[in-house]
Amino acid sequence: MPKKNAPRPPRTLASSVLLTEDIRAARAETYPGMASWGGETPGHTCRECNYWNFVGYKADGTIHPAQCMKALAMMNNKYTQRVPHYAKACRYFEAALEPPSPIKEKAISR
Repeated sequence: MPKKNAPRPPRTLASSVLLTEDIRAARAETYPGMASWGGETPGHTCRECNYWNFVGYKADGTIHPAQCMKALAMMNNKYTQRVPHYAKACRYFEAALEPPSPIKEKAISR
């Protein structure tokens, strides 16, 4: 049993680890709800991924954030936060056949 005046260990390992520049950059590009670190697949976004569960557009024509189905499966089907379409893709990226447009295209009436 530790002495009362002895310093206590940190509550989590993450709080005691010094972050390198690589981890800081990856952490800045990662959103809650992603399956892995963001930016590991350069040139692609979550919207273009097969795992990104497209739900539709908002009233102003922009795209709704959606759940990553890979992260959902990795969390044993627990709820995960929704990821914005512009998030940089992670290492589990699989190209979707027809990714949705980031802005809803208006129908042309004739």
